[in-house]
Amino acid sequence: MVNEALYHGVPCVVSDRVGCAPDLIQPGVTGEVFAADAVDSLADALRRAFRLLDQPGTADRCRALVAQYSVEAAARGLAQAYAEVTAP
Repeated sequence: MVNEALYHGVPCVVSDRVGCAPDLIQPGVTGEVFAADAVDSLADALRRAFRLLDQPGTADRCRALVAQYSVEAAARGLAQAYAEVTAP
């Protein structure tokens, strides 16, 4: 869901337990990360993320970041990893 939102130019708010957070969420750029089980942290992250909606270029930055993550890119990465572990 995060990939799809970013693809459509929408910054995301995710917890620090979401696996894609380190790759897809650049705080203040493509969204915000909050501490899981911390309501105040979520509230702060939502406030910061809402400000991103008014910033010019946010949608473009979201789209540019997520464009690096595609099925083709994943397949290339897997092929490269396979080649490295099976090389003599």
